[in-house]
Amino acid sequence: MFLRLLESEFALTFAAGHAREELQRHWSRCVLPSSDGAAAVAVDDSDPSRLGTFRYPLTSRLTNRAIENLAGRFVSLHACGLSDGTGRVLALVGASGSGKTTAALALASDDFGYVTDETVAVDRDGRVVGFPRPLAVADPESVGGKSQRGPDELGLRTCPDELTLGAIVLLHRVPERRDPPRLERLSLLDAVTALVPHTSFLTSVDRPLQALAELTERCGVFRLTFRDVQDTRDLLRPVLGAGRPTGAAPWTPSPPPLTDDAVAWGLRDGRVRQVPCTDAVDVGDETLVLLDRRPVRLSGIGRTLWHWARSAPSRAEALDHVVELHGQHPDADRLVGAAITTMQESGVLGHGVPQSAGQVLAGRSTARGRAGTCTLGSDDGP
Repeated sequence: MFLRLLESEFALTFAAGHAREELQRHWSRCVLPSSDGAAAVAVDDSDPSRLGTFRYPLTSRLTNRAIENLAGRFVSLHACGLSDGTGRVLALVGASGSGKTTAALALASDDFGYVTDETVAVDRDGRVVGFPRPLAVADPESVGGKSQRGPDELGLRTCPDELTLGAIVLLHRVPERRDPPRLERLSLLDAVTALVPHTSFLTSVDRPLQALAELTERCGVFRLTFRDVQDTRDLLRPVLGAGRPTGAAPWTPSPPPLTDDAVAWGLRDGRVRQVPCTDAVDVGDETLVLLDRRPVRLSGIGRTLWHWARSAPSRAEALDHVVELHGQHPDADRLVGAAITTMQESGVLGHGVPQSAGQVLAGRSTARGRAGTCTLGSDDGP
């Protein structure tokens, strides 16, 4: 039995064949007639009485491998995917328990086509790869109160072969909510910040914050606050036609981030420096910095200090630069000192002149000249 999941192909081999028919029903929209390069996956179905014990582990195993194989090439949003008749995809993003599968069951029966209930994988051009895997549905007679069913068994609508991302909606389910559901468009910076924890293998993507900013700018990101997803149909139908956001603050990539191999260490000599980060973007008058998978928003003097700290200034030089850009203030020295301390405690700024690993091993301190120069990663260039 051959399956195509996202951009990966798998060949399932069965110990006895007892589970073949059931899995063909569950994975009906992913079955291939054949495959030359499929990865082998063994299914131990030798004991018919234990068939129910491997369904979810097998689904998780295949899903994780398929998502991992996309790492670095796609932005993989933890989301339910629904499409209209033209192939525009609505990605409903949320953590486990936020209502993604419930939304797929409710909305792909009548309003939309079923793309996935797990991962919406998008490339830099906005192309979406379908992943119509089985869904876990409520079943009081099953162990754990759920059973696995395929989209064809559930009567979910199909979607076009060619799919593109049309809109992203962050799910905010409030079980005790009594007000009608509410949909609001997020600013680009709020949207990117919110999407970071819901993106698989984010740090494998080249300049990941830029990738999320491009997606947000392409189609817009909304937050849906609701109690019952059944009540959101009228709000969600027009979202795919909302188009690109207008009047949004422009974003630009920050200078290429310092990397761990370029900056290994710094002396506690009273100077401050940027800590190596994964990526950073400027949005309007704010900067978003990604430290591994942790987003940090900087504004005001914090943003000014972070950009200026690339040159490893002394505290006096940092103070002069802040005053030059923001103007005189009677408490400027205290405010700048407090901001530097807070940013160092949060891991955004480090201590001292940046040193490469080679300089540290050689016991060589970086020579300082005028403010704004430092040696990063080599002995012969600023």
